[in-house]
Amino acid sequence: MARATGKDHARINLDLWGNDDWLDLSPSAQHLYFVLWTSPQLSYCGTGDWHPGKIASKARGWTPADVELAAEELSHGLFLIIDTDTSEFILRSWMKHDGLWRTPNMAVSMANARADLASRMLRGVVVFEALKIRKREPTSPSWDRDAVAKM
Repeated sequence: MARATGKDHARINLDLWGNDDWLDLSPSAQHLYFVLWTSPQLSYCGTGDWHPGKIASKARGWTPADVELAAEELSHGLFLIIDTDTSEFILRSWMKHDGLWRTPNMAVSMANARADLASRMLRGVVVFEALKIRKREPTSPSWDRDAVAKM
């Protein structure tokens, strides 16, 4: 499930500029990360369809091979996880930094987006990341919602 129509912005955590792992990335890897992060097709749990050719069309001179190379770098640093069997990806820390989980109805949308994934591996990553958030924020009313609790 893609983010709602009319969403005209994306939250980007500015703390990344103090993260040595981020600063060690090449400009190409950082660019790919921002392209994926700001994609209107990104779901409410930070996932999307993995099609390097479509992604490459977002910048003149960018090739699918360039996208794959940048993705490999992001994957090595666990910024990006790709399931090539289902052609899906997740931006691992998107849920934490976007903050949708703070609003109960949006947390339900996050859980529903997880259910839409074909990749069992990526569904597991969503749960793992949600559990990390829950450990930091155990009193959020979002955790009481049925769809979120079942996730």
